[in-house]
Amino acid sequence: MPTLPKFLADITAGSFMRKAKVTEVHYYHESFKKIAFQGEDLKKRDCKPGAQIEPRVSDTDFRHYNPSAYDVKKGTGEMLIYLHGKGPGSEWADKLVVGDTLTLMGPANKITLDTKHKRIVMLGDETAIGTFLFMQNGMSAGQVLDGAVETTTELLHIPMLTGLNLRAVERGKENGEALVGWLRDNLDKNRDALFYLLGNSDVNKLLRNYLKEQNVQGGNIVTTKYWTEGKTGL
Repeated sequence: MPTLPKFLADITAGSFMRKAKVTEVHYYHESFKKIAFQGEDLKKRDCKPGAQIEPRVSDTDFRHYNPSAYDVKKGTGEMLIYLHGKGPGSEWADKLVVGDTLTLMGPANKITLDTKHKRIVMLGDETAIGTFLFMQNGMSAGQVLDGAVETTTELLHIPMLTGLNLRAVERGKENGEALVGWLRDNLDKNRDALFYLLGNSDVNKLLRNYLKEQNVQGGNIVTTKYWTEGKTGL
């Protein structure tokens, strides 16, 4: 999630970035927003589930986001954004209205969705909901999805409203403890699953360590950091 001097950001935007128009905004909650966008530039490069795009969110800042939907033939995409109010990305996203122009880099393939593994488990937080939805909708017939999203009390309804078929678990005093609790209750049936751990870097490590302690093979664990406690994030 780079910050550049304005003149370099201008060069980057002019040389590598594509344009799209915001076509719809919807607040599932005051801190969780859907942004739909469309543009001819989006037809130039496909975007697979798990890929990242990088909008310019200010004169000097770019931020990574993972689309919740993308159609290369129609040149359309969607993002589900957690508006925590603690960074330039969430401030930018909160202000977006229909008709605004997005300037985007990417997509870049950050995560690869395995469409052959029989069971898929997704574990993450509010920042991973959009990615999980795109991945869920890209799964093959016959694959089984399980997992959980850890959220604050007021956002427990969000996964269901977005169409994400994962259980919402309420965050406790420590990030990740509710997800570890879910794993304790559900690991036996998912022992041979492919696990996707997305979101907080410390929580990813906590979950990965727990899975390895339970003899889950490291090759069946995929982790991606979206944010780290104490660092300027989205």
